[in-house]
Amino acid sequence: MAIQRRLTIFTAWVILAVVALIGGVAKADSAGADRLRSEIWEFINMQNALTFAELGDVYRLDGLEVTSAGDGYDVLLRNLRMAEEGENGGAFEIGDITFRMTPAGDQLYRMTDLVLPNAMTLRDADGSGAVMTANLTRFDGLWSARYLSFLSLDSEFASAGLAPLNEPGAMGAGRISVILDSVELSEGIFDQKASFEVLGIALKAPDQGDFSIGRIAAASNAKQVNLAATADNLRLIVKDRKAALKQMTGDDVRAMLPWLGDMEMKLQKLSIADKEGNSFSLDEMRLGGRYDAGPGSGGLGSAGFDMAFLGIKAVSPSGDFEGLDSRLVPDRFTLSLGILDIPNDALWNMLIDAAYQGLEGGDSGTGGFEGEAMAGLMAASGTRLLLNELSFSNQIMALAGTGEFRLSEAAAYFIEGGFVFELLGISELQALAQEMVVSGDPQKQENGQALLGTLGMMMIYSQGPETPTPTVPEATAFAIRLTPEGTVLINGLPVFGAQ
Repeated sequence: MAIQRRLTIFTAWVILAVVALIGGVAKADSAGADRLRSEIWEFINMQNALTFAELGDVYRLDGLEVTSAGDGYDVLLRNLRMAEEGENGGAFEIGDITFRMTPAGDQLYRMTDLVLPNAMTLRDADGSGAVMTANLTRFDGLWSARYLSFLSLDSEFASAGLAPLNEPGAMGAGRISVILDSVELSEGIFDQKASFEVLGIALKAPDQGDFSIGRIAAASNAKQVNLAATADNLRLIVKDRKAALKQMTGDDVRAMLPWLGDMEMKLQKLSIADKEGNSFSLDEMRLGGRYDAGPGSGGLGSAGFDMAFLGIKAVSPSGDFEGLDSRLVPDRFTLSLGILDIPNDALWNMLIDAAYQGLEGGDSGTGGFEGEAMAGLMAASGTRLLLNELSFSNQIMALAGTGEFRLSEAAAYFIEGGFVFELLGISELQALAQEMVVSGDPQKQENGQALLGTLGMMMIYSQGPETPTPTVPEATAFAIRLTPEGTVLINGLPVFGAQ
């Protein structure tokens, strides 16, 4: 919903943008204050340019005051707010924000004494909204005016809350922390580590039930981030988006790619319960991503994605969920994917051109980037898609698989390859399906018949001429392969072919 979207934008703004409105100031005097004020406006204009908003500026404020005081500057952003026009728009009314900037080196400034309003309001176009509160207890950042970026940050909220304007209920969180550390490798090039943690999230809704999360944590480890090139490109975009995109190359995008680095997020101890007695809990969810742009211009990159849901438990007084027997609800799911031989420069040049053509056509700058063209570029370089791991289990069955696909210009659908998986518990699934068919519940009967049909087809394919030998004797193995001609085979038996 729009409120959640603006909450996400707000978090990024408070952590990065609001406190990053810093310019180059040589010393704490009136001339330096004037320069700082100009740089703050420049940064606000940059934020608005990067939103690609079509209906006016998103970030707005009624006034900006910068006052020299002692060895630094006191800054006031008066009535800061974020607003989007239109039927899907809304506003985030933040209010007055103050902070102190103290010179700490060549174009470096230490930011402290950040003070946020006691309450901030989010409003949607339909009149709904919520009030946000945040108890900031620590904020210490080192900001580089040259790179338009924090080099270090140590911040903590003792608590935060969100309460709907016209509805009962409220969401709260305990400690929230954001930490960033940087190591400069050479001029403008940094290794950066960042972490984000929220403890004790709870939602109380009298008419709906309870929701809680014990902990959310995220971390990233970015290598060789080119902050200098990134800042230069951002300044060009602010000056003239079309001109910047027209002259930008894949190398310019490459300079910003290390931001992706290695990232991981964990969510622990999730619990959801409604008033009817249905509940869902999860011990841990893990999401991870990684990107390596590869060596230099023209090189091939690699990427990966990992996902895990562990300790899943679902309880229903009726013993089923929408006709699905609760014993079929997964208790564990893992997935690990890899992508090798990515044609970085060709893809980024295509993306830049699509953004430019979109601006030429008057839209938001994302038109014209077609998936088929992207697939063609990846096929030309022989990009490979790896299924490193797939696993799934519940009270009845367990499944595990691996595989590899290759994008190819010679293949009917630009792709060929396959994967192998092993399934434990087919006989138990058949028994459960029979039980569902005779249950007397129309929904269960329909689902049971569908499950029996699927299992019947699987048993036919399990006798195919290319059936693999399972690593576990009790399991049944299946090899699914997509041929260059576009035919799908299961254990050597065709499923369908290209027309």
